[in-house]
Amino acid sequence: MLKDLAGPSDANAPRLWAYEIRNVVLQGLRRERIGREDAIRFMRPLAALQIRLLDPPYDEFFEAAARFDLSFYDAATLDRRLRAAAEAANVAVYGETA
Repeated sequence: MLKDLAGPSDANAPRLWAYEIRNVVLQGLRRERIGREDAIRFMRPLAALQIRLLDPPYDEFFEAAARFDLSFYDAATLDRRLRAAAEAANVAVYGETA
């Protein structure tokens, strides 16, 4: 799958993505679900993915989290329910263009 994604792209992700993907691999190693070689084989092509890591509008996410009783993390990662909350609060949805 990663081979299909390698090369030029307009992919954007919050900076947190880089931490999260590596943490998932690390947890797999610790729980012995994958071996070290598997982890390396997975991680190596990540560098070839040209994903633009962006900083989110922290203050806007804070306001949405406070208004809708969400954790800051939930407001910043925006699943469908959270996206609706952000839009209702007039918070720009991260990574989308108008």
